[in-house]
Amino acid sequence: MFGKCVLLLTICFSAPFVFANDVDLLVQNYTYKHPIVKLKWDWGESIFLYGLSKYPKFNDLLKTYTEKWVEKLPPNIDKSDRCPAALAAVKMVQTGLVPEGKILAELVENYIKSETQNELGTLDHLGHSWHSFFYASSVWVDSLMMYTVFAGQWGKLKGDKELISFALSQPMKFAQVLQDPKSGLFWHAYFFQKHQTVPADQNFWLRGNGWALTSFIELIDAFTGELEWRFEIGQIIEIFQSLAKSIIQYQKKNGAFETILNRPGHSYDETSGTMLVAYAFAKAHRLGLLDDRYLISAQKAFAFGQTQLKKSKNGLSLGGISGPTNPGSGFTYKLVPRKSDLHYGVGAFLLAASELLGH
Repeated sequence: MFGKCVLLLTICFSAPFVFANDVDLLVQNYTYKHPIVKLKWDWGESIFLYGLSKYPKFNDLLKTYTEKWVEKLPPNIDKSDRCPAALAAVKMVQTGLVPEGKILAELVENYIKSETQNELGTLDHLGHSWHSFFYASSVWVDSLMMYTVFAGQWGKLKGDKELISFALSQPMKFAQVLQDPKSGLFWHAYFFQKHQTVPADQNFWLRGNGWALTSFIELIDAFTGELEWRFEIGQIIEIFQSLAKSIIQYQKKNGAFETILNRPGHSYDETSGTMLVAYAFAKAHRLGLLDDRYLISAQKAFAFGQTQLKKSKNGLSLGGISGPTNPGSGFTYKLVPRKSDLHYGVGAFLLAASELLGH
């Protein structure tokens, strides 16, 4: 016990000390570059907004975004990436700040309920959008975060058992084709026509595994203690713990994980995925699902994220975020360039900070 305390203190005092106000400075810089009223209805922006949703002090920003899209209405909901922006509306309906946000949530709900399911019982990541021409009949690990979290949260708020049941069934279905029985990690995608995972080899994408971890812990948090769903939640907890055990072994001494997760030294340290892992580990520890070594891992990962914060004239900028990534051969992941202040990377940092810095 004494050793654990010493290690925790070592981490705390060796890492850059970041005040909670630095979250404000990061949001300040981001919203200067990307005013809320101009944010698209898209997946990257939605992860930033989801990070904001963990802080009541940012509710006004979520309110502005939701009211804009209530008035304008979003683009056609035709793929998974168009779903998570409605999480802001769920929050605003839940708090009573924008009851009309129900309109937006129902658009996504209608997509989830009406979209043709594949043979696995999930939704193809690209739905019926024109993009599906290039990646036909495929399930991507990204979708766990893109539509499953919304389905669970909106279903719970509405008391919609059909939507809840669908949401809670997805982790097990995704794991059937995407979780590697050897490593325990999740591949990026599975193509039904070829019955093939992508990548086809033992290269596992960090952010994709971060999406999986985060979606699992959000569903667990929302439904733990509800007797009707105890069996499903028990299954999700097993998958979550198995994945967490697989991931932690690849953390580097500097706290980071690399974009090709299971090959440290082969690619590069990546901020967004590392922050998603930090968030999920820390939250799971708080919920009593992971032991102290995962909290220590989360603290080390977040300390790495802090090193990626740089001063800018408008606040703080966050670097080291890999760009949008499509399924491909293993070597392609390390070719994706890193940039600063990408929406989802900032959102992932906000999520991690909500557990590791407090509000």
